[in-house]
Amino acid sequence: MTGSVSRSARVLVVADNEDDLGELATILRGEGYVVMAESTVSIGLRQLRDNVADIVLLDIASPKTTCFEVCRQIQEVADVPIILISAEHDEVSVAATLERCATDYIIKPVRARELLARLRAVLRRTSTDSSWNAGTSQKRATSEAIVVGRIEIHPTSRRVFVDGVSVDLSRRDFDLLVLLASPPGKLRTREELIDRVWTNSELADTRSLDKHIRRLRTRIELNPKKPRHLKTIHGVGFRLDNP
Repeated sequence: MTGSVSRSARVLVVADNEDDLGELATILRGEGYVVMAESTVSIGLRQLRDNVADIVLLDIASPKTTCFEVCRQIQEVADVPIILISAEHDEVSVAATLERCATDYIIKPVRARELLARLRAVLRRTSTDSSWNAGTSQKRATSEAIVVGRIEIHPTSRRVFVDGVSVDLSRRDFDLLVLLASPPGKLRTREELIDRVWTNSELADTRSLDKHIRRLRTRIELNPKKPRHLKTIHGVGFRLDNP
């Protein structure tokens, strides 16, 4: 291995060419990453809804859709960094892609060393998974924890435990939970949550917020359809209660 992976990052690879998909998956698995490999955007989006991914590699050559459309669909489902792989060499197009949707951009042909280096760099930079934070301790320091009933939140190490079991959250879901828990029981309006958690106004809308709230409930509630902690205050916003 070129890099040590103490807790494997989860990579969703979406590529509409089977050969490219297989090659990317082989490279990543050889480095210890957990890989979800899909050949269609629709199935890739389904994977994101059902499973936590730390990063997405997107290699779509089909003229039926654009990378911007696919990135937008991904960002509506999950808050994950996206590395776009493309044969496009035009600098203007590359710059526009990075500005509008992708976190990073790799031009074909893909070289394994470059791919792995960029992947590690993006994971470090975005800190999607707390295991990639420099100096992250596995010790659950109770002095830093926010406890709300069954939920224990560690802001510094970006870890969450429900009933003592570690729960995986995306970066934005974690930030949303921390804000709702500071302090518990405080009503947060939709506008406040969007303004304080989202930094990109293009993606800041109530539909995106509702999707994050639904996914957060699946992680922290015993019955997401009848939440005891994360309550909706209709017409206003949300509140994290300690029942």
